[in-house]
Amino acid sequence: MPVKLHSTSKYPTSLIVRGADQLGVELARSLLEQGGYVIMVDYERSVTQELVDLLSEYKLFTLIDFTSLTTLEDDLRRLDYVFYLQHKSHDLRERISSQEFLQASNYLDSILDLTTKFEAKFLLTTSIRAHQLTMSGEDADISSGFDTPHSIYTDVEIQRYSEGLVSEYQEKVGIDSRIVRLGELLGKGMNVAANSKLVELIHEAIRGENLHLPGDGLDADYYIHYLDAAYGLLKAQFSMNTRGKTFTLANDEEVTLLTIAYKLLEIEPAAQDIVFDQQDNELPPIKLYKPAPNLNTIGWRPRVSLERSLAQSVDYLRSELDRSGDDPGLAGPDEDSEQVQPRRGGFLGMLRDFFLSPNSLGRILLNRR
Repeated sequence: MPVKLHSTSKYPTSLIVRGADQLGVELARSLLEQGGYVIMVDYERSVTQELVDLLSEYKLFTLIDFTSLTTLEDDLRRLDYVFYLQHKSHDLRERISSQEFLQASNYLDSILDLTTKFEAKFLLTTSIRAHQLTMSGEDADISSGFDTPHSIYTDVEIQRYSEGLVSEYQEKVGIDSRIVRLGELLGKGMNVAANSKLVELIHEAIRGENLHLPGDGLDADYYIHYLDAAYGLLKAQFSMNTRGKTFTLANDEEVTLLTIAYKLLEIEPAAQDIVFDQQDNELPPIKLYKPAPNLNTIGWRPRVSLERSLAQSVDYLRSELDRSGDDPGLAGPDEDSEQVQPRRGGFLGMLRDFFLSPNSLGRILLNRR
């Protein structure tokens, strides 16, 4: 554990758990730019050199592995804000071992204990899709393959458990917490390794193939640009009227796969025709879903349109394919970093109205010194 943790009590301190991605980087940058100290916790395998380079210029930033959690409580002198990013998943339906589930629950429990000890404000993210699957009961229908009852764990179950545990700490211990359910991230922050129909469609578009839609293409999902998500999480954490509440953080309306396919045809000239696959019913029918109140009820507004978000997603996935050596078969335009990679000034400019309000982050940080 770095000695630096012993001399940071004068700085407002934030903990970003599972933050080793573009969304976590934007959260960290914003907090660091406002004079705070940020500790990011993630699995070592998730930390890339690019992430380290993006944040290495900040002296008040520390990156640790989950294995350091056991000593964090002894070394930490102050903790004001916790962002626990539990929404991330490559495949919500993929089975995980009971050991993995227990480890995830222990990590969350440890962070909630730290939150209680330091009376910090706590924010948990989960995914809208995981909550939809929970409400539809699909996760309960997964067969274990055993003759006798046997627990089956997936990321859906982890996210459901996480929401329940945070609510329990809120009710029984009295922590200052809020839960934010995120739509699928677009732009540079999207999960290109996710087992999602969106990623599959973008792959097909880049490779100049037909866009295959399951059934009638009317399966729908909620989406959000990662910069809008970062702004929304800060808004939820630092607003005064979010304690004990659950919010949806996504564009207002669901978007069907058919709509996505038509927009990809406009964005990517190489994309071919839309093909409906009546035999493909991988996506389960989702019952009529009523999401939690949108974060726009406390003044958040998305700034990046769906069209621009999708265009940046296409460019980002193309660049990732080029980097990995998986040639999509198309040269594609050179990516303009101004278009996809946010500059610090641009992102902070987007947040300026929020930060300069009477209850702004800057003023809150100043008051807590």
